[in-house]
Amino acid sequence: MSLLERWWAEVPDAAQPALAWLDVWGTPNFEVPSPAGAEGEVVALLRAGAMCGTGNAVGQVTWHDAGTGRTERVRSHFGPVSSLAVAQLPGLAPLVFSGGADGTVRLWSPGEDPLPEPLEERACPVLAISVAVAAGPDSEGNPITLAISWADGLVRVVRLDAEDAPPGTYASAHLSSICF
Repeated sequence: MSLLERWWAEVPDAAQPALAWLDVWGTPNFEVPSPAGAEGEVVALLRAGAMCGTGNAVGQVTWHDAGTGRTERVRSHFGPVSSLAVAQLPGLAPLVFSGGADGTVRLWSPGEDPLPEPLEERACPVLAISVAVAAGPDSEGNPITLAISWADGLVRVVRLDAEDAPPGTYASAHLSSICF
């Protein structure tokens, strides 16, 4: 049990503070639900508008939508969740991508079961994932581009909607973060 979990267990439910996102001035502007009901300590955190996701040390991803008050959990990895990314397509539920120390990248959408097979899988930990959704007049079908970095330095860029375009694979220096 982590130090945070032990502390939370000792504090009455009504008094349990929540984690919060801070703005540039240090003012809380988004409350993250307490880890009650989640297993393991939080090791990955993501915010997308009024929604947030957490990944923990035992492979569980929690998704919370502050707009609806709905929270969902899924165990998607064997071991720690190392990275989270989300794609929001117009009119659809968010697509949540998670990378794990088990070397897999998984996809699920709140309200649905995760895909049974990983999108990508290698024999070394995922360090970072990032996702971008095309927008604008030339973005027919809203293509999704996913970038994945593994601990051995491999970076793979995958365009998820393109059947005829092979994913680009690039060897690189050791990366710990990717941003679009």
